[in-house]
Amino acid sequence: MDALELYAAPLVKSALAAFRNFAGIEAVPVSPCFAAPPPVPGGVTAVIRISGAVNGAVSLVMSRDFALEVTGRILGLAPSRSSAAAGDAAGEMLNIIAGNIKHHMDDERRIELSLPRVYGAYPPPFYRGEGRRPLCVSFRQGGHRFFLVLQIEDASNTGGIAAVRR
Repeated sequence: MDALELYAAPLVKSALAAFRNFAGIEAVPVSPCFAAPPPVPGGVTAVIRISGAVNGAVSLVMSRDFALEVTGRILGLAPSRSSAAAGDAAGEMLNIIAGNIKHHMDDERRIELSLPRVYGAYPPPFYRGEGRRPLCVSFRQGGHRFFLVLQIEDASNTGGIAAVRR
C-alpha cells in the first residue's frame, strides 16, 4: 500500500468528522481523483506540511464565502465578511483535520505536522515542480464544493524529513 492509499481514507474520515463536530456541516465526499482541484475564484487554500514517515502536504481549498460560513458556524456568529476570517477558518479546519488523522489510522506511523499556512489561489507557490501527484477529494455541502488535496510520498523515496524542511 503506498502512502496516498494509507493516508487518504483517514484524512477523509477526519474531514467529515471535523466539519460535522466543529461546524455542524454534513459534507458529502464525491469524486476523488489524481488531479489538482478545479480553480476556485476568490478561494482560500490552507496548507499543512507533513514530514516523518511520509513527506508532503495536505491542503484544504474552499471559496471565501464558504470559509466565512464555516467561521460563523464555528463561532456561533453571523458570518464575517473579512478575508482574514476566511483564511483563519480554512487554516483552523485543516489543523483539526490533519491533527486528528491518527485517530482514524490503523497504525501509529510517526508524522509531524507544520502549522497551517494560508494562501489565496491553489496551488500554493511551493507546489510548483515538487512532482508529487495530487489526490484531490471533492466534498459537497449544499451549494458549496470544497477540496482536500493530499500530496505525499514515503520518506524513503524523498530522503527523509529534511526534504520538506526548507
